[in-house]
Amino acid sequence: MPKQSTTNKKISTQIVPVVGMTKSVENELLATMKNLGIVRSESDHKLGSINHWGIDWKKSYPEVRTFRTPDSLGLPSKLMEWTVSDVAKAITAQQAASIDAV
Repeated sequence: MPKQSTTNKKISTQIVPVVGMTKSVENELLATMKNLGIVRSESDHKLGSINHWGIDWKKSYPEVRTFRTPDSLGLPSKLMEWTVSDVAKAITAQQAASIDAV
């Protein structure tokens, strides 16, 4: 039987401190954060239901776009897609953990 080797992959996040910003940039940033919060909440509500148990995270964005478009919140499509995919991956991980626990 071959010996299995395990390697730990180190993940890091780059943090860039913000020294200052104009009020208009701050307002735009806060508005974007609020709108992405709406996307996260609605995506979690829709994809976390029992009807979507086991959904492939790659199919989650078209599912969410049936009721929420990026234009409705003034968001770039790619940013909304990344947010929905992040929510779907978290739900998939939660479902996998539940299956393992049972």
